Amino acid sequence: MKKVLLSFVNFFKSIFSAIFSVFAFIFNGLVSLVKLIFSLFVAIYRGIVGFFKLIYNGIASMYRAFITFFKPKYSVIVSMYHVIPGRPVQRFEHKHEFGKGEIDAARKFYNQVIKKHSETGFPNTEIILVKGKKSFLHTKHFGPVTMVKSMNVA
Repeated sequence: MKKVLLSFVNFFKSIFSAIFSVFAFIFNGLVSLVKLIFSLFVAIYRGIVGFFKLIYNGIASMYRAFITFFKPKYSVIVSMYHVIPGRPVQRFEHKHEFGKGEIDAARKFYNQVIKKHSETGFPNTEIILVKGKKSFLHTKHFGPVTMVKSMNVA
């Protein structure tokens, strides 16, 4: 009787372990399925966000290009006047042009030129920051430039 009872216990034990392993297998399958679905949603979300970022960056760059089209060009003109008695005054002009809307780069270059000319001390020099074609934003004179300009300039 003990052997029969022991065999029934072992039988039910093996059935319960088989049922448990089936449920564990199903549970592991469901967990991996949920992970797959979650990673799929994350990939779709990242794709949608990336798509909208791409559209936004494209529109923003087109807007910047459109606005820049209407901005003026800038340039820095350095005019040096050489005075030799008995001859007409010689004028040497160097022009450095900047693109549309590049006021910061033009101002930085303008200040660098002024600093360099202050260090070298070259007389009769005029440095102009020009907006567009005719509008002077800043002008710096080294020496009697206005008097030299009124002379006969070649």
